[in-house]
Amino acid sequence: MSKQIKQIGEKALQIIKQKKISPRSKWQCLLYNRMAWGLSFAFVVIGGLAFSVVIYMVKNNDWDMYSHLDDSLVEFIIVTLPYFWIVLLILLVYLAFFSSKFTEQGYRYKLITLLSVGLLINMVLGVIFYSIGFGRIIDSYLENKVQAYHYMFINKARMWTQPEKGLLAGFIISVNKNQLTIKDYKNNSWNIELNENVIIKGRIKIDVGLRINIIGEKQDNNNFLAKEIRPLIGRGLRGRRGMQ
Repeated sequence: MSKQIKQIGEKALQIIKQKKISPRSKWQCLLYNRMAWGLSFAFVVIGGLAFSVVIYMVKNNDWDMYSHLDDSLVEFIIVTLPYFWIVLLILLVYLAFFSSKFTEQGYRYKLITLLSVGLLINMVLGVIFYSIGFGRIIDSYLENKVQAYHYMFINKARMWTQPEKGLLAGFIISVNKNQLTIKDYKNNSWNIELNENVIIKGRIKIDVGLRINIIGEKQDNNNFLAKEIRPLIGRGLRGRRGMQ
């Protein structure tokens, strides 16, 4: 055994000499350790913010909408899940794990342990951030500032724009006393008839630029009778946000 240990030591010494490896100073080790912890912390916090958006979008996914469609609930979930945020969350969990491996004690823990702990912390932070309102704030900011963000969720707008099935989505371009005019994601104009029985969900002010989902009944040509109006969550249409 001692001979084997000696051979391993000689081989290691030979590699050190060949690669000219020299020990790092204590301050360098401390700096790298703190940088690794800092990166891990940053990735976990950002992951928590991403998870808060996932919670927000899933909670506001118009779950009652699939009853108006021919699709099953499973198909509805597959089409409407916020894949961008889910993939981003997975990436951030992995980056947090990867950076934690460079900490002083990180190498001692198994892959599954680090990934599980990272995901758990992300979920806890995500719930906290969502309760504060960060999920809605982040989603609204990206919606208003990043044009490409709209196209990530265009399927939701397509699903809502099925007037033959009593579904319509668009942003308001004009408002009259008992009628709205909207444009859908295909840039088609629709005259929306309102009556005293129409239900308006959410704290919204009916105004030009507001993006809305409408449940109702197609009349003829581009006329649509609204039975329920709700704010659009899930993107895919453009126009000024009118949430109050």
